[in-house]
Amino acid sequence: MVSISGRFLSALLAFFLFTVSLFFISFIAAFSQISGAAVPFLRFAPDAQHQAMGRTGTGLVGNGNAAFWNIAAAAPQKTSFSENANEQGTLSAQRPLAGYVGAANAVQLFGAYQGLRLGSGSLAASFTYFGGTAAQFDTTKGQRSFNEFAITLGYAAMVNDDVSIGAQVRYIQSNLSDAQGNFNNTGRGFSMDVGVLWNPSQLGGIPLDKRVSVGATFKNIGPALTYNQFAAPLPMEFRTGIAAEVLREGAHRIRVQGDIATLLVARSINGTFDAVPVSLITGWRNPLEMGIGAEYSFEQIVFVRGGYFTDNNITLHTPFRRVSVGAGMRLGIFALDAAMDFPTSGGTASPTLTLRFPVNVAPSVVAPSVQAGL
Repeated sequence: MVSISGRFLSALLAFFLFTVSLFFISFIAAFSQISGAAVPFLRFAPDAQHQAMGRTGTGLVGNGNAAFWNIAAAAPQKTSFSENANEQGTLSAQRPLAGYVGAANAVQLFGAYQGLRLGSGSLAASFTYFGGTAAQFDTTKGQRSFNEFAITLGYAAMVNDDVSIGAQVRYIQSNLSDAQGNFNNTGRGFSMDVGVLWNPSQLGGIPLDKRVSVGATFKNIGPALTYNQFAAPLPMEFRTGIAAEVLREGAHRIRVQGDIATLLVARSINGTFDAVPVSLITGWRNPLEMGIGAEYSFEQIVFVRGGYFTDNNITLHTPFRRVSVGAGMRLGIFALDAAMDFPTSGGTASPTLTLRFPVNVAPSVVAPSVQAGL
């Protein structure tokens, strides 16, 4: 068992690394620009666990929603709390932020599965659907309806006992039309994600017991989404995050997480934009998004979560500043989580509900397990 001083040093190291990352990326992102992109639903956090923790999860080991947060977390690895934490299925439903071009009545559905062993690594797959109506930029055209979805397939493996890497490909389809049927556009495209996760047993002689992990990922790397009448860049982004279990005493556990992200889209006022790979350089001038959150669990059965996050790039409108809260409960082999996030000044709340369940494709291939509290 790690001593109290060891846990304190682990927590101190976690926040030190997070702070260094914050200042480093803040220095790079010194100037802002217009950053509108197509299919922004690819950036909406789909799961209630991490939505409640300030939309953080990039640095978490054993993340059951690695297909969204960091594909490297899908690698088969031991954690401080479970040997099979990355093997699970997830179903989520949410009413996303109303900032998507005024899409106050939109709904997002998300399903993910990971844990099927293949060679020395694991497969992960996900499906996301986003649909509803939104006010047009040009209000003379009335309401606009949209139906968009994305399908991903990825693979992650351990490089050594402390480091995992992963990659996934994504098919995207976006269907847009107005209420009169005079404006119909369908866009199709592909993108990919790459990620890395570091979960050391010790650092500089300090025992960490794998309670601190740091991750980074590039998401939605790909060419612009081409519609019938126009093209728009994908919401390519860079995310880095850290997670630390700062308390483990008997039935009580406390975990803290932090994420920093920036949208790598360079778009001018007249609508032109830099294509990949140029945008991998010019996109760093966009404003940062940051999130921080914490979770308390009792016997890994009851969970209470809270957090705070900013979102500067979801639309061309006013940036969001939101507080998030949530709770969860493990019910036998299943786990149910709920989250709500609230704007700090006016606006509406955004609810999310997630069901987690064990996977058991074949007993000889994947052992059933429950990802508790993630």
